[in-house]
Amino acid sequence: MKISDKFLKNNNFTHHQCIMLAVFCADKTIDIFEQAFPDFSEPRIALESARKCAESMSSDNKQSAERAFKRGFSFMDSLPPTVEDKVRISAGPSIYAASTARRFSVETSYGGVMAAYLDAGYAIQLNTDSVAAKLEFREEFLKYALFLKRKGM
Repeated sequence: MKISDKFLKNNNFTHHQCIMLAVFCADKTIDIFEQAFPDFSEPRIALESARKCAESMSSDNKQSAERAFKRGFSFMDSLPPTVEDKVRISAGPSIYAASTARRFSVETSYGGVMAAYLDAGYAIQLNTDSVAAKLEFREEFLKYALFLKRKGM
């Protein structure tokens, strides 16, 4: 099944579930980035801020996610063009997870989930040189999404 924002909308995913899905995507690729850039923490900070929002949507956590998203996005823009796409794109899901967490409505969070999902799939494919690995990620994502729906998380 092809995943799209219609899948998220048609299944009425909550904002919390969208954050969890974006975090899922980021967890699949953060190590790729950290192996290449162990001294740069912006994507990890973005991921952890999204994880905190999944635990509690407090005002402090949302503001932290907003700051982490802005820092992460700025960091991505500052990477030199010589950085390989497979490394650059591996940070994207973490930054999109923070973007999803900072959103104020479920409708606006669908885009963050889709960006995290697409970047994660592409990063996995580039880093493994395998379309099969990308398809496996897609299947894991779908299973996790359906698990969240069944459990009402």
